Amino acid sequence: MKIVFVSRSTPFHHIGGMESVSWDLAIAMVQFGWTVVFVTTRCPGKPKEFIADGVQVLTVNSVPGKYSVKWWFGTRKLVKSDDRLRQAHVLFSVSAGAFAIVSRSDAIIKVAQIHGTSLAEVTSKLKQRSLLSFLKAIKNIGWMLRDFTYQKFDALIAIGEKVENDLKHPITRKIIGETQVVTISNGLNEKEFEFSLSERLGLRAEHKIADAQRLIISVSRLHEQKGVRQSLDAIKFLVNQGCLNYKFFIIGDGPEKQKLEHYAKQVGIIEYVTFLGSVNRLEIKKWLSAADVFLFTTLRQEGLPTNVLEAHAAGLPVVISEHAMDRRFQAVAVDPQQPSTIAAAIKTVSIVGERISTLHEDFNIKNSAKYYCELFGNIAGEKN
Repeated sequence: MKIVFVSRSTPFHHIGGMESVSWDLAIAMVQFGWTVVFVTTRCPGKPKEFIADGVQVLTVNSVPGKYSVKWWFGTRKLVKSDDRLRQAHVLFSVSAGAFAIVSRSDAIIKVAQIHGTSLAEVTSKLKQRSLLSFLKAIKNIGWMLRDFTYQKFDALIAIGEKVENDLKHPITRKIIGETQVVTISNGLNEKEFEFSLSERLGLRAEHKIADAQRLIISVSRLHEQKGVRQSLDAIKFLVNQGCLNYKFFIIGDGPEKQKLEHYAKQVGIIEYVTFLGSVNRLEIKKWLSAADVFLFTTLRQEGLPTNVLEAHAAGLPVVISEHAMDRRFQAVAVDPQQPSTIAAAIKTVSIVGERISTLHEDFNIKNSAKYYCELFGNIAGEKN
């Protein structure tokens, strides 16, 4: 059995939730005995075709990690000329990745993995109540027209319950039509993020973080919607209260990095804040072991954030925006616009007893892959 994933970005482009989730699933499908082909944009430093973790990667010569005219036309050309794509049993679109080829593919089963909806993006931006956010919301309304393409798929897979609810909203339903909606939660290799005492001690010693200091960690793209500035406001609140035993390390890169660094200096907390930039998954695992609290104060409606799953797998106490909360999380949900509330939550949470995973079984990657295989079997049965 062959499955073709189509996604504009992968962990070879940058580390993000969507990228990690789709790639981990591809690897899991290989372990389940599937032949897996992964179509994506150009990967800097990689050949046009290569194999990684048992996955055959084919790249389109287009802007790395982004949708573009070259991407849409390049995927069309590839599906016409390459038998590896035409002879697939399953076409798997990561978000809108396969929009240009869903009607041209001979795959028996066509599904799309949905990480969020245009409606949720519009709602999130309007809640921010700024002119810039309002203008961005108008752009997202335009994306809703693009989403009519989802009617061409056999099923849409919501990666979490919030996404499922958004897909079943009356407005979104008018766009996606009668396409089947199924929820299969994001999966994670729990062992990959297991707590390591040696890594904790080594990393804290390297960065001169004393045992008595509490290390807060954030793993996020540095974008306005991810609420990193709101996290900085919470650190400022702690410092102003005289709580000087905290360090805040931020993992990630993005368009807001320089602004956030400037803001940390401006409000007088730069000595408590370290911007680590983008790091690989192995390094993220080490930092989660080194940390005492995980903080994520996103302003947008999140589907099922992978960074929070990783923090749970590492056994970290989690303080999370109410916009990203899931009933299966063991976390403290906060209003991201209330720094005093965030600060209070940070002071309250702690590790009790042995540092073990608190990840819910629904988020196990092997379970996710099994549910996908069952779904593919059900769709094939209905077609026969």
